[in-house]
Amino acid sequence: MSNTELWKPEKPRTPFAPDFLVQTYNAKHGSEDFKKRLIEYCLKCEKMLESEELVTDVVKNTDDPYAFTQHWKQHNLLDDSGDRLDGNHLERFPKDNVQEELFAIIREHYLRFIYDLGYERRKVYIHTWANCLRSGQFVNKHCHVSGPNSYLACTYYPQSSDTSLYLMNPYDESEAKEFRTISGGIVMWPSWVSHLTNKTNHNLRVSVASDIVTEETMIANPWRPHILLDDPATMTGLH
Repeated sequence: MSNTELWKPEKPRTPFAPDFLVQTYNAKHGSEDFKKRLIEYCLKCEKMLESEELVTDVVKNTDDPYAFTQHWKQHNLLDDSGDRLDGNHLERFPKDNVQEELFAIIREHYLRFIYDLGYERRKVYIHTWANCLRSGQFVNKHCHVSGPNSYLACTYYPQSSDTSLYLMNPYDESEAKEFRTISGGIVMWPSWVSHLTNKTNHNLRVSVASDIVTEETMIANPWRPHILLDDPATMTGLH
């Protein structure tokens, strides 16, 4: 059974109404030991952010109840050693084997997704951060990268929780595609699609979010430390 699904929102009732398909991917991956270590690593990195200055001029969304969203984006959870605009003085996340394991999981499922869809591989980059939500917190509605170079958003869940990820129909927000938060779950979807979560009642809900972007988007966002995710000229594929 394929993990790739084409979500077709409500059928248009007139020939002028919007009609589109949204490519989605939903799978499960990761040992219990890996997921435990990933949660511990995310919490260790979050601790570093508590006293860190915000160097990006990107305005913080005041509807976001989680205090460190923008601070996370000054780093890359997968590899924090690279250069970033105005942030090279910030303390770097420590090196850990869990970073390489997470990179391998995301890359494998990215390649499976585009293989399922029959899309050609291209040179793409990735930027990854975490959301460590506490009871009563949630991810407010937003989208990641829109426009002609928009590519993919991705979330990995190292633990189950009482929440769901909702992809919103952009023309009718009473309709959404739901993905339950399950331990080891990985979800991918087009980055222009708005999404949100409901509030958690758990003491801790850790998720790991990524933007998979084209070279054009990477260059246009120099304050975000992207790393190479796939290059068909230099990296092997699935087979």
